[in-house]
Amino acid sequence: LGMSHVAMVINGGTEELVELHDRLVERGVNVVGMMDYGYTRSVYFNDPDGNRLEMYCDLMEPLDSKKFLAERPGQGKPFSFEAVLKS
Repeated sequence: LGMSHVAMVINGGTEELVELHDRLVERGVNVVGMMDYGYTRSVYFNDPDGNRLEMYCDLMEPLDSKKFLAERPGQGKPFSFEAVLKS
């Protein structure tokens, strides 16, 4: 038993998340998942030692996020940047 991953919040929204994702990919980092939780968007990858890392951006203000979490069914869904940037 232990820590599953380390999460780092960014302040630049989805646009900054795209930039950071692209920089990881350019450097050969394997992105292992991208999830949209409705109140955050996350990119998951592993560091060179195999530790899982997450970069995420908030999509709502903190109080709205708490309400959303209390009312939402299910879990996050995989997403693509192309799909979310179109909407």
